[in-house]
Amino acid sequence: MNTENMKSLADRNCERMVVASLIATPYAIFDVEDILDENCFTDLACREIFKAAAAVNRKGGSVDLVSVSNELEMSKSGVGTPMLAEMVCLSPTTAELGARARLLRNLSQRREVLKIALAMASEIGSRDNDVMEVCDRNVQLLNRIFEPSGANVKNLSDAYSEVHDCMIENRDIPEGKIVGSPTGFDFIDRCGGLKSGDLIVVGAETSQGKTSFATALALSAVCAGHGVAFYSLEMSARELAARIASMQSGIPSSHILYKSLTQDKIDGVDRSMVSVDGAGLYFDVRSNANLDSIAASIRRMKMRHGIKGVVIDYLQLLHIKDARMSREQVVAQCARTLKNLARELDIWIILISQLSRDSHNPVPGMSRLRDSGQIEEAADMVLLIYRPAEGASFPPPFRDVPTVGRAMVIVGKGRNTGTGSFICGFRAVNTFFFPIAGDMLREPLPFRLEPDPASPRDYDLPF
Repeated sequence: MNTENMKSLADRNCERMVVASLIATPYAIFDVEDILDENCFTDLACREIFKAAAAVNRKGGSVDLVSVSNELEMSKSGVGTPMLAEMVCLSPTTAELGARARLLRNLSQRREVLKIALAMASEIGSRDNDVMEVCDRNVQLLNRIFEPSGANVKNLSDAYSEVHDCMIENRDIPEGKIVGSPTGFDFIDRCGGLKSGDLIVVGAETSQGKTSFATALALSAVCAGHGVAFYSLEMSARELAARIASMQSGIPSSHILYKSLTQDKIDGVDRSMVSVDGAGLYFDVRSNANLDSIAASIRRMKMRHGIKGVVIDYLQLLHIKDARMSREQVVAQCARTLKNLARELDIWIILISQLSRDSHNPVPGMSRLRDSGQIEEAADMVLLIYRPAEGASFPPPFRDVPTVGRAMVIVGKGRNTGTGSFICGFRAVNTFFFPIAGDMLREPLPFRLEPDPASPRDYDLPF
């Protein structure tokens, strides 16, 4: 498609009549503001005039010859009053304005489709590009072309209608039923669990178990029938599957992957995995640390598998293509992009994050989220994991709780849960987090803390 063919998709005479009508007819711009944008105009003078008229309208002024002329002068557009007055003399009747505006919109859409098609053809021609990623990205671009301009504007009546429908939908929910994806941890589940549209940050220092805790949350959702996509930038799908098998069976993942197990042990691992819906947890083995690649994969997972949530391990390993941005800017951009993606796709996203070390105060806090204070702003919930070193204790109100076989989860931010903290169980040998009842907090946990080679299941949980 050459330049001449692109020009055939432009009607400059129509463009001139539309901008003239907008200026000559009071309030005409209100009739077409959801149809037109500056990309609908190929004639540079018409585009500048429309931009000026739209600017006057946004400021609450009346769109007329004087106001638009003043706006053009302030913007140094190069379009003078004589040219503007000449166009107004060509003003058509307003009865034809809507039809002409829709024609310009249609022509604009055709031009955009052609641009995407040309770019896509070029990308497909390079063997360095992944075909599926190219297609998925361009499908998203094509869909945006046909979104109505006013689709994102709602009034209070529209919003409350959705609230009313939500109340009706929740009216018959049995008491205790979790609206979102269940986590197994009462502090979170009593406020609805993991909810669609939320960005949940799980933070901890190195080797505190942040990946295992996020995996425990994902497994709880999967066992409830909620599909989850898991993106690990450190481990392969095989290693993650071994870790999950370890969490379920109690046998260390290193034994599962690299030791000679008896047939009884193997059978025990197999039995422990029966309760996990393996078809509900997805790994994209082609994904890499590029944010655009992961976002495209998440869209595919949502479209093809209807996932309810995503886990990304971890934030500080993500990167974007703009090399000019500082590391802090990159991390902030990643957090904001993933929050917007969660809202757009109506899913929850768990984002694992490193915490900076603090030798003076080992108890984690929000200020220690590494690389960016904007992580906290983007997140709906921030969960910080703390496992005291040997000889140390939990902070109040759990100072008297034994630390062996336990971990503390601090809810540093919770838009829907509030802040607070809770104690959960932790099996170090296979880094497994699990809920424990309140009356068990100060009692020794009734299972072994070291593996028993003679047993097909190394641990017996008290629930």
